Amino acid sequence: MNSKAIILFSGGLDSTIALAWALERYGEVICLSYLFPERPKKEILAAQKICHAYGVKLLEIELPFIKSFRQIKYGDGNVYGSSDSYIPMRNLIFYSIAAHYADILHAKKIIGGHLKSDSKVHADASYNFFRILENACRVSFSTSFLKEERIKSEVEIIMPLIHMSDQEAVELGIKVNAPIDKSWSCWIDRNDPCNECISCLDRKRALEEFQQK
Repeated sequence: MNSKAIILFSGGLDSTIALAWALERYGEVICLSYLFPERPKKEILAAQKICHAYGVKLLEIELPFIKSFRQIKYGDGNVYGSSDSYIPMRNLIFYSIAAHYADILHAKKIIGGHLKSDSKVHADASYNFFRILENACRVSFSTSFLKEERIKSEVEIIMPLIHMSDQEAVELGIKVNAPIDKSWSCWIDRNDPCNECISCLDRKRALEEFQQK
């Protein structure tokens, strides 16, 4: 197997599939789970349970400063933005923190579970964005106090699902025996999925398309 990897792990469908994929390829996988306001408690719990079932290390990082558009108020009192779930600079923040831990923990790979369709909604979930961010991380590592070592072990941001549709990701999940049933996709903080939010609908469609194939 290859070297140590860090994965941004939410406990959602896509990151659960990416985790199962990573465990087949890397000798050690460390999960990062970000705790920020309005993140569903069932999603946090799903991440904990899945990591426990796999026996992988889970680092829960508190980010109390993170705000979604639902929480951002402007002078006119209106919420700015079209999507309440949108978090400004989300992936720039999340992956920079992951790179921070990659440097500390000597991990060569940073893994995320973004799909091809994600970039249609969020520009910072595109293949090009992650290539640019990867280069920025390499420049940052090259100026660290362990300069020579960092030049020899450049960090790599890996997106195993970035060119896949929802259905193709589910197919991969089945292939790598991902615990899809233990994942949580709903954006709403409740005991049962709402089956109405975009994430719930995407999950339902992907699973139905896979079953019909």
